[in-house]
Amino acid sequence: MTERSKPTPGPAIAVHNVLKPCDEAHARSFVRPVHSEGWQICQTVGPNGPANADFIAEAFTVHHETGLTPQQLREALADVARTALDFIEPWMKDRKYPETPEEWCAQHNADVPDAIYAARDRARTAIAKVEGRS
Repeated sequence: MTERSKPTPGPAIAVHNVLKPCDEAHARSFVRPVHSEGWQICQTVGPNGPANADFIAEAFTVHHETGLTPQQLREALADVARTALDFIEPWMKDRKYPETPEEWCAQHNADVPDAIYAARDRARTAIAKVEGRS
């Protein structure tokens, strides 16, 4: 991204019902930088306007705080989860951990080491969520 194309400095907030409309169909919401009272980034109108403004402000703030767009952040989180899984699964295989905690308990007649299975399952869940499978 060039200096010229960088977005407005953030973070941003959504301000709702700015013009005090008489009905929901004409409700107005604005997204503006937190530290700038005098101007707005965008305006939304209608019954979905407040939700859209909240969403836009959140995406704007994510970019401001991380330097990444929401899509880039999503991809980075998937990479982190895959890295964790790439470490955990071979480690479990080398130590002959079975696929499920129940199998481990049956083989060892002992309580399962929950943290290892939980870490593996969290990494798998994060990857599935990012890939749209959950």
